[in-house]
Amino acid sequence: MIIVKDVNYKKNNNHILQNINLNIDEGDNWIFMGPSGSGKSTFLKSLCNLKKIESGSIQIEGKNLSEYKQVDLAKTIGIVLQEPGLFENFTILKNLTYPQVNVLNISEEQAKKYAEDILKEYGIEHLKDKMPNEISKGLAKKISILRVFLMHPKYLILDDPSNDLDPEMFSLVSDAIKKLQDNKITTII
Repeated sequence: MIIVKDVNYKKNNNHILQNINLNIDEGDNWIFMGPSGSGKSTFLKSLCNLKKIESGSIQIEGKNLSEYKQVDLAKTIGIVLQEPGLFENFTILKNLTYPQVNVLNISEEQAKKYAEDILKEYGIEHLKDKMPNEISKGLAKKISILRVFLMHPKYLILDDPSNDLDPEMFSLVSDAIKKLQDNKITTII
């Protein structure tokens, strides 16, 4: 469970987040909607400590967010930002294996098998040796979601997953999100 209590965040004396309170139970699916600049991304980033709140508290699994080491937090919460965030100097396959090896301590061989299996499942195994700059933004977003999926987080945060996607890519990304929800991963969009 994620418990958000009296969370506040200001930027240039403007309240971006003001007295936010909510409980997110395991298996829930949450969607935050609002106009551009209303604090959606700030809130989502604060849930995984990418933005430091000014006051209030965020607890994940009964532990205050500030008590988590970033590597331990990465095992619990996966995030896909508006920009895909792939490592530009890694192939698609390496983008999928690197976090598994370095955060989850899975062997390189096992991580490669998992990555190849998921690429095949989504019909994009032909991309494994490509570099991020050789694929579309929509495919890069999908790879980012699959990378998080391979980490098996309890909670998944997707910051505007349909940003800049054409209808075909939107459909592919939607399918990936649906699969995560089918696997009972708590999804926060």
